[in-house]
Amino acid sequence: MRSRLLLVLCLLFVTAAAHAQETDTTWRKVSDATLRRGSNPSLRRVHDDFQRPIGELRQFESRYAQGEWIIVNAALAHVSNHAYFYTYSFDPARHPTADAQTLIPLGQRFDELYPRLLSTWGITDPPHNEGDSRVVVLFTSGDNSKGFYFSRGQEAGHIKMEYEGRRRSPFLRDVYLGVLEHELWHMVHHKRGGNHARWVEEGFAVFHRILLSGTPLERTVAFSYLENPQVQLNHRQDNNIEYGGAALFVSYLYERFGLDLLRQLAFHPQQGLDALDALLAAHGAGISADDVFTDWVIANFLLDNRRENGRFGYPQLWTPEMEPARRLRYIYELPFTYNHVTSRYSAAYYELWPAALDKSRPLLFRFDPAEPPQDAWLQLVQVLPNAIDVQRFSASQQGEGAIAAALHDNAQRFILVVSPFTPGDRRRGGPVSYSLALSQQEADLTPLTPSTSTAAGSVAAASSSTSLTFPGQVNQQATDLGALGRIYRASHASGPALVIYRFISAQEGELAFWVTQQEIDAAGIGCVKASADRRIAASKQANNNVVIAMGPDAENKTFHVIFDGGVSGGVSGTSTTYDGPPGAGC
Repeated sequence: MRSRLLLVLCLLFVTAAAHAQETDTTWRKVSDATLRRGSNPSLRRVHDDFQRPIGELRQFESRYAQGEWIIVNAALAHVSNHAYFYTYSFDPARHPTADAQTLIPLGQRFDELYPRLLSTWGITDPPHNEGDSRVVVLFTSGDNSKGFYFSRGQEAGHIKMEYEGRRRSPFLRDVYLGVLEHELWHMVHHKRGGNHARWVEEGFAVFHRILLSGTPLERTVAFSYLENPQVQLNHRQDNNIEYGGAALFVSYLYERFGLDLLRQLAFHPQQGLDALDALLAAHGAGISADDVFTDWVIANFLLDNRRENGRFGYPQLWTPEMEPARRLRYIYELPFTYNHVTSRYSAAYYELWPAALDKSRPLLFRFDPAEPPQDAWLQLVQVLPNAIDVQRFSASQQGEGAIAAALHDNAQRFILVVSPFTPGDRRRGGPVSYSLALSQQEADLTPLTPSTSTAAGSVAAASSSTSLTFPGQVNQQATDLGALGRIYRASHASGPALVIYRFISAQEGELAFWVTQQEIDAAGIGCVKASADRRIAASKQANNNVVIAMGPDAENKTFHVIFDGGVSGGVSGTSTTYDGPPGAGC
């Protein structure tokens, strides 16, 4: 039997719901051997009238039971312009083989995809055997949804995918074409050779589906990384989170530097970030791969396509469904200390509540690793109305003291991004344990006027020592808002009202917020009014109930009290959430 190039596809459908299959698909490269099968410069076949006969049997190695390699005889079921489709079932009664009605439209999609793939990545010598450049695709049944790139067996250099036959159409065409696209990239990449760092291999394999098929970024495994941004970019690439991080980084490189640089990066003789360093230097970019990485982790959190010419976002690939990288902590008070573990070449995001900062004083932060000589990039990101200011430091700069960063008066957000790394060893994997401390530089203090003193069980109207004055009569206590404050019923010239006092100590409080029924009636459903620091808010529900919320406290809790039918109603319920300041959206 003549040896031919084989791209083997085995699609293994599991009995899980169809919508979960794409998310749960795991791609695993079985062999690192490079496919080298000639140098035909085009897809034109030497023998245009030649094709393998339908029904022909060929032998393939297949991984099936307990990881053992076995030989199967698969039959050729369909031939398209650029592919042979073979099928085999280990259990025909339970998992029938894919039929022609399924394979014909799949072949049409493949014939559109394959030439575009070669053209996009500049492949002028596609794999072929004796002039026949058709790719062989094998579908076999199994118990897990997987795809493989192979270079072993009688038909060397193939992709194998497994499927559960009961879901073969249209699920086979719509979902597993993505797995085929992924493994096709591995085939052409290994044939061409070059940069075989794992994040390059898997990141490009996911990204090229975005580029060729127009698959939205948020519908790939990229979203799983944004949920877990503390996973290392340049490490094992063993799961969807790591695949997603690599795909996002490649997408960011495409957004910022274009397709030509990606082509050069994929096939560069140096590996990983070292190859990116070499390319940036050759293009005179004036930045390093580490500079690009630290910009990228900010882009994942901000997704800002407007400021800084989209440098901190994804202007071309962004869609409204994309959600930013998960924040680790929201900091409401300083000083703040926190012990945590974060992987190298990843990011932990700490956002500071603007009201907790005195903009006239520098922010001080210190990073102390549990096991030196680990280092970290510490980036203070301030989002201004029309710009983004980034102050980037390495922890090694702090010496025995702390790093000081200036604050902007008009900044809308303050984010500290922590990304550990090992000096001189980019490829080192694993987490870094550290302690993070934030504070503000001491300033000359002037005596403060004492807050309003209140006796237990009663509250006086605000005195001149408070910045807020309620123009009415405070009547009786309604209920507490956790340990943060207390709600009182009150009378205003326009009608009934609720007044909230913030606890300062067990015996002290200050007027912090008030809302009238007239304000409630004039507002629509949702937030009606919020305090200046957004930590107290009143909202209106569709049934005219009024909700007073206050928080968060030191444990990130926000307390909610529901008044039935308006501010004069009884307390009909309470709740606690962990979703940040209640007035943030007002």
